[in-house]
Amino acid sequence: MKLAITGVGIVSPLGNEIQSVTHNLKAMQVPVTDYRLPGHFADEFLNVTKAFHCNIDELDLEGIIEPKSRRWMDPTVITSMVAVDQAVKMADHNFPDNTPVFVGTIRGGAPNLAKFSDILVQGRRKVHPTILLSSSHEYLSNHISSHYKWHGISMGTSGTCVSAVQALDLAKKYMTLEDYDCAVVVGTDWMTSSMSSLYFQLLGAISPTGRSVPWDESRDGFVMGEGSVCVVVEPLEKARARGANIRWVVDGVGIANDGAHPTQPDLEGTGARIAIDDVFKQAGTSGKDYNVLNAHATSTPFGDPVEYNVLKDYFPEQSYLYGNKGQIGHLMGASGLAEVILGAEAMVQGFVPANAGLENPFTDDNYFNLLTQPIEEKYSRIFKTSFGFGGRSAALSIVDEREV
Repeated sequence: MKLAITGVGIVSPLGNEIQSVTHNLKAMQVPVTDYRLPGHFADEFLNVTKAFHCNIDELDLEGIIEPKSRRWMDPTVITSMVAVDQAVKMADHNFPDNTPVFVGTIRGGAPNLAKFSDILVQGRRKVHPTILLSSSHEYLSNHISSHYKWHGISMGTSGTCVSAVQALDLAKKYMTLEDYDCAVVVGTDWMTSSMSSLYFQLLGAISPTGRSVPWDESRDGFVMGEGSVCVVVEPLEKARARGANIRWVVDGVGIANDGAHPTQPDLEGTGARIAIDDVFKQAGTSGKDYNVLNAHATSTPFGDPVEYNVLKDYFPEQSYLYGNKGQIGHLMGASGLAEVILGAEAMVQGFVPANAGLENPFTDDNYFNLLTQPIEEKYSRIFKTSFGFGGRSAALSIVDEREV
């Protein structure tokens, strides 16, 4: 099944709606700021100095979140509801009562989970129920369904950094099996809280210098980001039949696992290769059909070279290769879907994004074209890779609707 994307919503460090986000992406904005979420007992152990934060203070929540609830509601819920509202309005669809909702997140509700733990440490025993409810990563999908009075399946899925892509794949499978007219897919994470950041600091994955520079020789880890994204997906033929405004099409999604190590990727990229091959089979394509590649590119010493070498085995020399994490940080479970949106919308607007912060590539083989500034370019396909701890691997093919 080919998936038509008819609605897009986003709240991210680059902006709070798709037009400003793509404008700032092209303008090479790097909105990394001083880490600003202190106030937790883990703070004294935290060495993180930088993060990609969202600006959500001025979000218009009328009709989305009740004013009295905002104080207690987790940021993942607030920003996801804004992203869903944007996507639903853009899709301009008469959503059926059985519309399903799929949410991908590693630890949606992390800020409220940290808030809850602080309350306990302070010796307090009364907690507002919304703090507890919205601290669960399973809460959001139900909140969305309840808000829109949808009765279809409502579920969350957690698969490390491929969580939101996994949610998209689940939506595809359920639409195939259950003949749904559409689905709402959300990716969200707000793991900039000190408790979550400390977790990755202890694993040695976060940059101690606060620099997110994929492919650069000086890279030393990722910088945490935060945000929420949403897409409305429909079977391509159904979207065409109703005359929908189709932004772009996903014609292949592959999910696999290295099956090798709890955290590090397999040096041979076994899971990545399985996922890529699966996408080619679904889309009826091969590596030569793509010359723009949107990579996971976490800016880690170990991960970037493995991904680079896998992609070399599949795609043509001098293909454009870029990663978005130099401009939005690592959105964790939301990262894959967020970067799919950035890459696809850049394709629609006719430019290839660049690798922010790249000065000295880790390799001098010059196989790929690692842009340091965006360029104007017309193209109709991009290939996206997304990976996560434990060898989780995902790949997607995105194509202009006029090409299918």
